[in-house]
Order: sequence, then structure tokens, then C-alpha cells
Amino acid sequence: MGPDVRAVQASVSCEALEGGLEVLHALAPEWSRLCQEGCCNEPFYRPEWFAAYLRAFLADKKVLFVTARRNGQLCAVLPLLAGRANYYGVPARVLRVPANDHSPRFDVIHRSDSELDEVLKAIWQCLRDRGGWDLIELREVPQGGAAEWLLQAAQQEGYPTGQWESIPCPYIDLAGAAGSLDAILARTTGKFRANLRHRTRRLAARGPVKLVRVDRADPAVLERFYRLEAAGWKGREGSAIACNADVRAFYDGLAREAEQLGWLSLYALECGDATVAMHYGLTCGGRYFVLKLAYEESYRECAPGHLLLREVVGDCLKRGLAEFDFAGGWQDWKAEWTALTKRLFWNYIFDKGVVGRMAHALKFRLVPLMRRRSASPAAPSGETE
Repeated sequence: MGPDVRAVQASVSCEALEGGLEVLHALAPEWSRLCQEGCCNEPFYRPEWFAAYLRAFLADKKVLFVTARRNGQLCAVLPLLAGRANYYGVPARVLRVPANDHSPRFDVIHRSDSELDEVLKAIWQCLRDRGGWDLIELREVPQGGAAEWLLQAAQQEGYPTGQWESIPCPYIDLAGAAGSLDAILARTTGKFRANLRHRTRRLAARGPVKLVRVDRADPAVLERFYRLEAAGWKGREGSAIACNADVRAFYDGLAREAEQLGWLSLYALECGDATVAMHYGLTCGGRYFVLKLAYEESYRECAPGHLLLREVVGDCLKRGLAEFDFAGGWQDWKAEWTALTKRLFWNYIFDKGVVGRMAHALKFRLVPLMRRRSASPAAPSGETE
């Protein structure tokens, strides 16, 4: 199918291109420059991330790449995947982000632009005029992200919209530590620091301890990580990378892309001849993102995951990085390191038609009402509401 072009403003034009890697590769040089400007300088927004994703999960699918140009220069990209879904029992045509549980966050990829509202309005009008959808679903968008502007543009024209808050993502601010690991640890509780010291002594008693960082997509190192992860609880429940060929293909491909860009940071904490914990991480835009982590459960009493994290934070400080991003949802053990979180939202735009309005009512009216009722205290015996 050829491009669908919508000229919305004299200085901004939008183009909707359907295709796969060939379209992505054609856009990649300009797309990369958008990310490098700073607004979207995270791995999850880069064309290389989407290339690895398409190869692993969508090899036989076409993606809709909605692009906006100002005076011929690319200023925004929105990749979407068209499909059908049974939405709370309602068959619906859905435009959604080409992402899954291995994609920590998403937004409209855009440049630093004082007139971003005009650009996003143009993208919205392109999607509106193109039609063929009952709802648009944009997952895991940071609070205040560009995708929220799309919702505002749709709202102004009377389209039903909504937001659902996801699990917040913790992060550690390294910039305020002045390069000091002690300053980072000082933000934690005294009990936590005492436990780290105790567990450090326990691990050291079992052999010499050292941190190793690998920045190459070494198949042997990747295999060691996959085996370590699969040997633990993730392997037992079937969620480890090695349990799914497509998931492994994604992380293998991502590692190769990251090596070329100088992003890859595979960390290992070694005790004697044993690898007791590992990170699969990426370093981009002055920040470290830990995508996956694993530890040797026979060393559980030493808390090797926490000990590795401490060493990685120290290495990030030495490298002059500004932030350690957990790139995943809040968990109790992460909260021991930081109280800082990034709020993320799923953003929805629904068509004005019957299906769209029905899906909106179910998602944002009926289902929340049912949840509130199920969570309310039971009525006293002999009484009814």
C-alpha cells in the first residue's frame, strides 16, 4: 500500500507508511537524530530498539509509521500496529504500540520543538482522517509525555479518551551524589546498609569477589545470563528469556544493536569461579537502564542481587552517569534503594462510533464501578444497599 499523506498545516505534513524493516531503515537516520536531541534519548525510543522488536516478534506483520515533517524535516514518528481485539467482550479494531511486556515505556518520538502541539495535532488529524480503528492504545507513556497531547487534540474534537495509571518505575538519582557511592547509600535506611555490610562479609568468605562489565554481544556471556536466569524462579514459572524463542531472539538482536551503538552493559558479580548475579543493561543518554537481572539462588543468604546493584551503581558513578533506571515496575526490594519513581500511563483514544463509545464506557465507567463495588465492605447482616 502506498503512503497516505495528510497536509494539515502549511509548515507541517503527515505521512502514514505501512511496512516493516524496510520502512524503519529508511527512516532510521532521521529518527536517530530526533532521539539524540534529548527529548527521547532513551533506548526504548530508538529505531534500533524497534528493529530488534520487529525481527523477533513481528517478522510477518506490517507496522503503520506515522511521520510528521516540518518544512521537509522529520520532527515526530509514531509507530503503531493495527489489529483486532476482544475488548471486554466487544470486538474492536485497535491501533496499538508495537510493544509488549519487554518494552518498559513508550511515547511519540519527537524533536525539541517549541511548536510541538502543532506537530501532534497534525498526527492526530492524520489518524482521525485515515480511520479504520475503534480505539488507539498507547501504553506505558511517561507522565507529561507527548502522547498526552494527542489525547488533548482528540478531546477537543469530542472523541472519548482516558488514562489508566500503570506501575511506577523507580530510579536512582546519581547526579546529586557528586560521584559518591556513600552519598547514594546514605539515602537508604541504616538497617539496609547494615545488611549490605553483613552480606558483603558473607559473600567474601566464600571466595574473592569482583565486578565484570562486558560491552560486547558475546554469545558466551549472553548464554551465561540466560542460564542463570532460567535456573531460578523465572525458569520455574516459564518467564525466563530462555523459555521463549522469540523473546530470546529479541534480546540477542537487541544486544547486537546495542553493541554497535556502544550501549551494551552486561554486568556480572563473580565470587571465586561462580557467577552469583548478572545484569542485562543498556547505557544511553547518560543513564543506565537495567532491563533484566538474575542471581544464583544458592547464594540467596548473601543477597547477591543487592550486592551487584551496589557495585553497578558505583561503576555508573565512575562513568559519570546521571541516573540508574530500573526500567521496570516498582517492587519492595527496589524501594530499599530509592523512593524516586517515574509515573507511567496507558493512554486511550476511542472512536465516536458505537464500538468506540461502548469500549470507552466499559473501560472507564463499568469496569471501575464493578471494581469499587467488589472492594467495598460487605453490608451488615440483614441490610441491603
